[in-house]
Order: sequence, then structure tokens, then C-alpha cells
Amino acid sequence: MLTSLATAVLSAAEEKAPTIAPAPVVMLVIFGTFLVLLFITVSFTNVGMRHDAHDEHVDPQRTLPAEHHREQGH
Repeated sequence: MLTSLATAVLSAAEEKAPTIAPAPVVMLVIFGTFLVLLFITVSFTNVGMRHDAHDEHVDPQRTLPAEHHREQGH
């Protein structure tokens, strides 16, 4: 039994799995995909730099962090 198991494992190890394309082609496709993603990422880096920074709008109804934890005296 052990020898038949070992024979089956060795024969399965020698068989190559079928692939879509040769390894260099798959590598180039994956590399190209990452380059496109890199280009998209770099093209959006200027979105935050389009406008000058401005102060936040003052909201009189906003609860300040210091007031949030105080007990309400109702």
C-alpha cells in the first residue's frame, strides 16, 4: 500500500499542470496590469492639490470634544 501511494505521488509530481500561456507571457501581463494600476494611482495624486486649503466652516451647533463628555445639568 505504501509503495503504491509513493508511486502515485511521484507520478503526480512529474505531470505539469496546463497553463493559459507560457510563464514569461503571464509575467508580462501581470507586470503590465500593475503598471496600469500604478499610472492610475499616480494620476490621482494631484486631486488634493487642485485648490488652496481653507479654514473649516464654523458650525455653532457643533459639539466640541471638551463639551461632549461633560454632564448635562438638566
